Amino acid sequence: MNGDERLPIRDEEIQRFVDGELPESRYLEISERLEHDEALAGRVEAYRRVNTLLAGFNLDVLSEPVPERLRNLGPRRYPNLVPRLVASLLLVTAGVLIGWLIGSRPEPPASPVYGSLAQAAFHAHRVFSPEVLHPVEVGAD
Repeated sequence: MNGDERLPIRDEEIQRFVDGELPESRYLEISERLEHDEALAGRVEAYRRVNTLLAGFNLDVLSEPVPERLRNLGPRRYPNLVPRLVASLLLVTAGVLIGWLIGSRPEPPASPVYGSLAQAAFHAHRVFSPEVLHPVEVGAD
């Protein structure tokens, strides 16, 4: 297999190579290519340096024992469940009642502006609808 037929190596594969998580066939292929490709070898070495730095980061905290207060947490219990359910039921009931009261309000009375506009439109319709000619062409008589 020459260099043109090989699959390109993605950054994800380099990380998995460094972590030892690649399938064996791909691991061997990348190992072989490392011997001939200095750029690839540099990238692999950079990933190994990052892993080394991360392994030493906060190592003292990672080696501490888990505090006693965090060991025996167990499943969470909700002792105040009944008051919470009653409160939520009251809130839902209040919301339904408010919505019903707002929805059942009578329509506000028509303002005089809208009433006069409707009346003017009604009279214009009565005057001009029987006319065969266009309203613009109606004479003053």
